[in-house]
Amino acid sequence: MGFGGTHQKLRFFRGTADGTVTQNANGTITATGNEYTVKDFRCKRKYLKRDKKWLDFTAEFDPDWNMSENTQVMAVFSLHNLAGSASTELTAKAGFKLEGDKIKPNAEASGSVKINLSVGSAIFRSNAEMSRRQILATIVGPGSTGQTINDNNTEYNIKKIGIVDYYFKHFYTNL
Repeated sequence: MGFGGTHQKLRFFRGTADGTVTQNANGTITATGNEYTVKDFRCKRKYLKRDKKWLDFTAEFDPDWNMSENTQVMAVFSLHNLAGSASTELTAKAGFKLEGDKIKPNAEASGSVKINLSVGSAIFRSNAEMSRRQILATIVGPGSTGQTINDNNTEYNIKKIGIVDYYFKHFYTNL
């Protein structure tokens, strides 16, 4: 955050492999990706620097993260009035297999999907590929980072995307 800045504004995107899945003439399967704006977030400088408080983001990440999307990618941009445009390329993985004439989700075979993002008046900060299995398996407990935060007597695993630390609260899923 620059000199004299009082607020930090962030924009969160996710890139997924939930576009169209097609079977090519040579028998290969190709997936196309989509991008979604998760939420814009604005917070005061004092919460970030001095107090280091956790702030509620309350946004629905993905209502239907199914097995055909092995990974999603989260990207973070900081928004500025005087900055030029920023862009990044996200790579998500889709899992699928061909059974007869039908394409079905499959967690073992995967293909890669590239998604290009461009945001005006922003600085690209970071992106992170998030495995569906890893995210769902490490919502609570030490997980891959070994860091936790106690929220209402539940030890949530702290994850990182560049300069942003976060944790998921997962309420329900229909697997």
